Amino acid sequence: MWGRWFCERCNNATGRWDEEYLRWIEDLFPALNDTRLPGDRLEISSTQLDPGAFARCLWAWMFALSDDLRGHQPAVAASVLSGDPVEPPRNHRLMLAATRELQSAIFVLSFSVNVTAPPFVASLVYAPIAERLKRELGSTGFEALTDVSGWLRLPARTLHAVKVELQVVHTFEGGDLPPIGLPIFDQRLGLA
Repeated sequence: MWGRWFCERCNNATGRWDEEYLRWIEDLFPALNDTRLPGDRLEISSTQLDPGAFARCLWAWMFALSDDLRGHQPAVAASVLSGDPVEPPRNHRLMLAATRELQSAIFVLSFSVNVTAPPFVASLVYAPIAERLKRELGSTGFEALTDVSGWLRLPARTLHAVKVELQVVHTFEGGDLPPIGLPIFDQRLGLA
């Protein structure tokens, strides 16, 4: 997946966070496909990960995909460029899940962005819409996902002990795993 959301120099600067994404998949891919670890939840646990850089990688993808996001989240955009800590936005939640699927996918909607980049599924959820979905549909499906919005408070380029449990979801095929269905939710509420 490639996108440019700033000038070429700044866009190239955000690419350094992608290296951290590659570090995160090293342990998760084997765990997802280990038949000795069945179930629909997996844990990432390490003493040497950089959640600040990982979160900025995911945010850089979101900025590349959503035309309006940078204008609504200038402090986060500046943090993605610099790696400096920033308070997470109140009106967006960065949610994370895992997937065994090998296909990549992107859904960009009026109020949310969903990126399947195996083995992760990252969803930038517009919080007021998620709350409305919960009221009107009873459940948004986002409750099962892990909110990693707070990782923006951590500076990039610093290693931390990380222990996070992720829901295993599907985006393409049926089955007994929870689906990520942002387009369905938006269409049912007339938000697409």
